[in-house]
Amino acid sequence: MMQSTRSFLFPALLLALVSATSGAVLPRHSASDVVIAIFDSPNGAIGACGFAIQNADFAIALSPADFANGANCGKPAFVSNGGATITVTVADICNECTSGAVKLTSGVEVLTGQTGPIPVTWHVKVFPPAVKITGAASPFTPTTDICTGDVIPSTEFVVALSNADIAGGSTCEQEVDITFNNKTISTTARAVCAKCAPGEIQVSSNAFASLTGSTSAKPVEVVWSIPTVGV
Repeated sequence: MMQSTRSFLFPALLLALVSATSGAVLPRHSASDVVIAIFDSPNGAIGACGFAIQNADFAIALSPADFANGANCGKPAFVSNGGATITVTVADICNECTSGAVKLTSGVEVLTGQTGPIPVTWHVKVFPPAVKITGAASPFTPTTDICTGDVIPSTEFVVALSNADIAGGSTCEQEVDITFNNKTISTTARAVCAKCAPGEIQVSSNAFASLTGSTSAKPVEVVWSIPTVGV
């Protein structure tokens, strides 16, 4: 985890820097409050969110208060310094960070070219509740990713949305959760189903079999949602 690897700053020094910059430790995750970010090199360690973090990744570790027992894991966060803003992923907890202070992977040093602690503003992107849609699902064999033009491996869990639901490409590469008989699988929107009415979907054959527990091609009624739609 990022907090278990070497740190560029002791907690006491971090507190001093925050005090010198703002006069106090400021409220957390505000887009306008200036806090101190320190850099660390996770070296592929597994973060508190459960996935490996490489030094070159654009990742962020939050204080225990901001980590919120993992509620922010995997969410994008926006970090700004000197007019430059980058998007990072919440990947770990920073136990030595005070509320509001953050730790960034060393790869994020590209933000300013600095290697030491820097003042930043940051906030986690908040997603609205996903809209759940009920519609018929049937299996299909995906070929080419309409979002990237890449060939889609036959093993991937892919969903094809109707022309209405693909929304001009705005849902491309989005995660789509599909539920049938109390079982839910996660797929990725990478194709268009031209013959589908709004709400109807096609699911790659292996994903369809996993969802239904059957090799039958008979359509089934499912509930599906895009967790990040509309943001």
